[in-house]
Amino acid sequence: MVSLVLTDSSQLTADGFEKLPDQIMCAEVTGSVAINGHPRNLGQFRKLSRYIMQEDLLQPHITVQEAMLIAASLKLGDLLSKEKKLVVIEEILDMLRLMKARNTVTSRLSGGERKRLSIALELVNNPPVIFLDEPTTESGNPFWGETLSTPDRESNLDLPVIGSLVYCESSALNHAATEAAAKPLRGRLPDLNSDNTFLGRLPDPYGDNTILGRLTDLNSDNTILGRLPDLSCDSTIMGRLPDLNSDNTILGRLTDPYGDNTILGRLTDPYGLDDLSSYQCIALLKKLAQGGRTVICSIHTPSARMFAQFDHVYIVSSGQCVFQGQGSDMVPFLSSLGLPCPKHYNPADFVIEVSSGEYGDHTEKMVAAVDNGRCYRWSSTPSVPINIDSPSCSDDIISESSDKPDFQRADISEKIYTFDSSTWAQFRILTYRMLLQSWRNPNYLSLKVGLYVFLILIVSMLFWRMGNDGSKTLFNFGFVYTCVIVFLYVPMLPILLQFPNEVQLLKREYFNRWYSLNAYFFALTIARLPLELLLGTMYLACVYITTGQPLEVVRYLQFLIICLLTAISSESLGFAISSTLSVVNSTFVGPAMAVPLMLLAVYGLGGESTNIPLYIKPFMYMSYLRYALEGLVIATYGNNRAALICPDEEVYCHFKHPKTLLQETGMEKANIWVAITGLVVFYIIFRSIFYFLLRRRLSMKRSFAALNIVGRFVKSYFTTGHV
Repeated sequence: MVSLVLTDSSQLTADGFEKLPDQIMCAEVTGSVAINGHPRNLGQFRKLSRYIMQEDLLQPHITVQEAMLIAASLKLGDLLSKEKKLVVIEEILDMLRLMKARNTVTSRLSGGERKRLSIALELVNNPPVIFLDEPTTESGNPFWGETLSTPDRESNLDLPVIGSLVYCESSALNHAATEAAAKPLRGRLPDLNSDNTFLGRLPDPYGDNTILGRLTDLNSDNTILGRLPDLSCDSTIMGRLPDLNSDNTILGRLTDPYGDNTILGRLTDPYGLDDLSSYQCIALLKKLAQGGRTVICSIHTPSARMFAQFDHVYIVSSGQCVFQGQGSDMVPFLSSLGLPCPKHYNPADFVIEVSSGEYGDHTEKMVAAVDNGRCYRWSSTPSVPINIDSPSCSDDIISESSDKPDFQRADISEKIYTFDSSTWAQFRILTYRMLLQSWRNPNYLSLKVGLYVFLILIVSMLFWRMGNDGSKTLFNFGFVYTCVIVFLYVPMLPILLQFPNEVQLLKREYFNRWYSLNAYFFALTIARLPLELLLGTMYLACVYITTGQPLEVVRYLQFLIICLLTAISSESLGFAISSTLSVVNSTFVGPAMAVPLMLLAVYGLGGESTNIPLYIKPFMYMSYLRYALEGLVIATYGNNRAALICPDEEVYCHFKHPKTLLQETGMEKANIWVAITGLVVFYIIFRSIFYFLLRRRLSMKRSFAALNIVGRFVKSYFTTGHV
């Protein structure tokens, strides 16, 4: 059975629909929730349900086939061999018409393909209950500059179009390989004298064979605008506009700008799927429901043809049920209340207008007619229970329904659903996917490598050959502190920009029980290390030599270990910050938190330690950057380093002996192993905070009152924007 929750955009938001699987109710609501006539086990029901968000969140740098294979490996585990998993994947892709796109990277899929792939990923282990939030709405694409991929994957032809135009399954784009169709839509407008362009036929406003040529005689019966007054007439254009998704109206077919038999294509809903793709999506859900699954989705004003596909419609107005039953029975229901639906009018649009008060206040009358959803007079689906005690239900309806099979007697298995794949298998698969994602992201790789190369050049020029020069010891101390700053910001800032979006994908996969949080956490920890350690080692190997640091293996290894520990600690701090904040807030909070850390790292240097206030000393070592700075200074100038070389022109070389610098900075008692231990401890602390905050964000019960108070305070006074 396919159930539809129909309402206007103000009644049921995406957040509200997310809460529907868990039935999060306010304190005033009473009653019980039953499944097949039995009390619902919330934990078990959550494990049975799969939620497909409105946003088609997919891993952007893997192909459809790879995404399906990873999902099958995570969800099916060792239940099936790889060959059988491939058979399952092929059947699902064939059913969802994704076979032609199986080798296409997900970031290049069209809107309809992305939506179908989101559904396909959840069908791998055949879930019994599926929740979909507006499956016919495409989100996350900007209106301008969207790239539309052609169905012909071998041509690799991308057509830049105006708006977020959705991929059309018909052959409308098959001629895109030709020279004319290969031009962008806006590129076909300048030729105003051409007969084969849309605007090319507009110069002659009085021509009989042009569009605007028929707009002049407003009183003529055979002109377009001459038929506007009669808005309810069957043969007029404007009279047929309410159903903008219909195939036989002009505006209903404005999505495909290259369509051969349409005026402008099908530009009806620039942010959603076109009528054909939407209908195919709903028809697919209908097919899935007929296979024994329960499909529940929210849709805002579906087309008439789409509306007829639903077995069970639940219409909400002002928090109350105004209709419950089959979509085909809704028009007779409204007629019985004295609200006849106009001919050629979309019933879904009409009932939304009625429930919104466009034709007067009829909400109470509709609520009373269905007893606020407790009466199933207008429902003929056998899977909907009949409320015998409802005063609004007549006896004949009850008697008719009593002859139907009793589907409410089916028991739900009490099996405790666990992950079919082990934690170790999940860890291996997720690590592979993350490494594959990083390797196939050339923009990120080239940008990060280019940034390190740029820093190598700048640092080498600023501190060229200063490491062994006793007259430039203070400048070389600046080099040491520069390394601390580099390994603070470079590892942390990309996390602040990237991970908040990654959390949204994590929520979908985690709530749909792809893997455990422990497996994801350790996979993320391991997958991030190779690139970070490799680039950090490359940077240090270059600047250590160009700046003239002591070429001793022990000192270099100590310097390297301190810097790499600083890098992964900074990265962990970035994860902890971005695990609960948006991109905008993360990029604001992260650098702001780095300021006191940098200040505490150098606080008290150059003065007597006895002059530092006692209440400041504990804060000094709450900055992991201080451990990093002390460790690097000891690695460079400690351990009885020999005297430095001073130029002959220097009359007095104050820092000829490295111990002098240690004394004046107050680091003569610092220990390299204490610094390493401190960095390891901070790394563990940051990782633990990250894990705790991430688990809290993914938890269905957030009962941390103190954190909630702090969170509300931060959002009230420090929120800088929304993403």
